[in-house]
This record gives sequence, C-alpha cells and structure tokens, in this order.
Amino acid sequence: PCYADCFGCSQVFDDLECCQTADGHNPWPFWCGLQVHNAAAAAGLAPKLLQHELLPGGSTFVVMERLGPDWTLLTKVLKKSGSAQQQVTSAVRKAVQNFHALRFQAAGREGCMPVHGDLRPPNVMVKYDVEDGYTVNFIDFDMSGIAGVDTYGVATSWRNRSISWHTDVEPGSLMQQAHDVHLLEDYFK
Repeated sequence: PCYADCFGCSQVFDDLECCQTADGHNPWPFWCGLQVHNAAAAAGLAPKLLQHELLPGGSTFVVMERLGPDWTLLTKVLKKSGSAQQQVTSAVRKAVQNFHALRFQAAGREGCMPVHGDLRPPNVMVKYDVEDGYTVNFIDFDMSGIAGVDTYGVATSWRNRSISWHTDVEPGSLMQQAHDVHLLEDYFK
C-alpha cells in the first residue's frame, strides 16, 4: 500500500492516485517520485531504493543503495578542466537522454515520462572507469514526477532564487523534461 499524508489527512492507499486533485494533477509528487526513482534504478541510472517512509510533518525518510568510494559528485568533476570535463559532460547528457526516454507505470497510467525536477550537479553522481569512461547515477528524487501530469509543489517557492530555474518552474506548474535539461545545461556553460 501507499502511505500518504494528502491534504492534511494520513491515509493508506492501494494505488498511486492518492495525492491527485480532481483534475488528475499531483500537488505533491512524492509517490510518483518513488516510481521515477525505481524506474531510473531499474535502468541503472540511480541507486536502488531500499526503504522509504513518510514521517510526521511531511518529511520523508529514504534509504537507498550505497554507492562505493569510486563515485563522486558531478560538482567535483566539473571543477576539472580539459578532456575530463568534456567526457563527463557528454556522459551526463547521454544519461539524461536515457532517463527521459524511460517509460513506466504510475498512478494507473502507462507510458509515464519521468522528470527529475532538481537535476543539478549536486544530484548527479559519477564514476570513472578507464575502460568504460564515466557512469552516471541520479539521486535526490524528492521533486520528481510525471512529465505533463505532475505539478511542482509549494516547496518550489522555497528554492534558492540564485539558481537558474526554468522560467516555467513555479508552484503548481506542470513538470516538463525540458526543465531538467535547462537546469543542468546552465551548469555546463
């Protein structure tokens, strides 16, 4: 079952439609975020989600697979210059394309397209291997949802305004894959 605190009343649900409004939008896409995380993990683009629990007050406790010591934040690799930066940028762009190409089932819908919602370098882990180059994993799926279905929650208004969010990202606006691309590409400039 799906445990959720939707609109202030805790309930247990057997499906993922628990936090949707009458028009089908999800004002708080946490449960679809779990589905996005699981789809990404199944594709090798995120650590496996091991446990999750909604805590009193709306916070979420999440346990995911531990990545080894050979994984590092993209932020650190972007500080390097030359071919390492070019290689990792290319690998991340390819991983984003693969992530956006995923289709999964959530909230009774087939063919859902994922949006990360906060795809910045601190939420991207990379690992370098001499033979395979860079491997990419995404983390921090708490703002994730379904493209064109889920909406950004009210927490969006608390975001740091010094970050170059897409101009369409506002509380209540529909999540789009282009928002992920915009946010990440801003760091690659």
